[in-house]
Amino acid sequence: MALKADNRKPKTENGATHATIDGGQAGNGGARRWLVGTNVVLMTVLALAVAGAVQYGGYQVQNRAGGRWDLTSARTNRLAPATENLLKRLDKKVWITSLYYQSDEEREDQGQYRTRMNDLINLYQLANRAQIEVEFINPVKDHERHEALIKRLSEIPKYRDESAKHVEAIKTFREKIAPQVSQLIESETASARDLARTAGEQRGEILSQLVERVLPNAQSKLAQLQEDVTDALAQTPPRYAALVPEINQFYNDMTKMLNSIATEGPKEAAVGKLSAEVAAFYNGAKDRYRDAINAMNAGVTQTQNLPNLELETLVQQLQRGLKTNPLVVSTAEDATVIPFEEIWPPVDPNMPPSVVGYKDREFRGEEKITSAILKLTSKEKTAVVFVRYGGQPLFGMGMPWQGTPHGTMTNLKERLEEANFQIEEWDLQSQPQQPPINPAPKRSIYVVL
Repeated sequence: MALKADNRKPKTENGATHATIDGGQAGNGGARRWLVGTNVVLMTVLALAVAGAVQYGGYQVQNRAGGRWDLTSARTNRLAPATENLLKRLDKKVWITSLYYQSDEEREDQGQYRTRMNDLINLYQLANRAQIEVEFINPVKDHERHEALIKRLSEIPKYRDESAKHVEAIKTFREKIAPQVSQLIESETASARDLARTAGEQRGEILSQLVERVLPNAQSKLAQLQEDVTDALAQTPPRYAALVPEINQFYNDMTKMLNSIATEGPKEAAVGKLSAEVAAFYNGAKDRYRDAINAMNAGVTQTQNLPNLELETLVQQLQRGLKTNPLVVSTAEDATVIPFEEIWPPVDPNMPPSVVGYKDREFRGEEKITSAILKLTSKEKTAVVFVRYGGQPLFGMGMPWQGTPHGTMTNLKERLEEANFQIEEWDLQSQPQQPPINPAPKRSIYVVL
């Protein structure tokens, strides 16, 4: 993995750090030099990962007493020195909230998980009582405290402000479009029923469908959607993002239905033996529907491509985690949920989940909590840019059945990101000039393959 004879070098900003690895020339012994070069690359990158862990948090819980008495029931007796240094430097409040449940029917393993986690969280608070707040909520029984947690998270400005466009779209539906469409449906239903009674056999097939199925179904869908909106807005926090696809789907379905009536009705009037009143009803549909269709088309534009909301995703994780032991790390500006499986991964990933117990899992609590605190509190990042010349991408999960292999350094990328590095990839063959890094890092380290 070497840059060839054209000797191209990455054009970087002044002050950037380079870790350049040469794989050697082709020829006698080329394969051996290539292998040595590859080894050096991997060792250099691994060194970066280790350096990052040491510099920014340190991830392995030290189980030796190190001169301290082990006063915990699960032998989680101290934090790594780098974690302690990170906690001492904190300049903002951090909340660590355990949602490890407790019930009368729990298995013995659940008590062990909870005790181990509680011991670890207490060590974080001991390291900096001024900035670390810990709380233990049993989501199975402490419903009020669980709701209070969600309310506190929903009041974080980042989450409160991200829903502005969703709120406006829902307001447009409730106050403008829903009443307009409801009035149109009621008017059409009344007119269609009157015509059906007086026209007899000359009422036409479309009129029969309108009276018996189409209009009643549309009114029912609108009523159900309005009820769903009311229920979703009453929740804490309101489910704005979940409502938007429902509203958008209603607009599309209703517009399609009205356009179909306005198109097919006049066709039937032109060829059928209909009364003058029924023919006039069909021929006037386009004009009657125009304003509602235009309003719903504008509504589609307003609702489409709105992103999922981070707060709703976070709350869904908490609600799904009522009996799955999530952990919440938060500040006044942001929050993250750490699922149970990330903190307690099976030692053997091939074991069936139903048989994996406490003794079959690795405890990565300090690694995950420290990483979360680091990401939530650091103001600037260091970028690590992996530079290659052609070949397959280094990162990505890969989909072999679609011809995209697993990136050779995907796992390494995840570990570096946990250490709060910003990971980028640059292919010199396709991009002679370095693509911009967004957001701009404080500094960059270049690993040239």
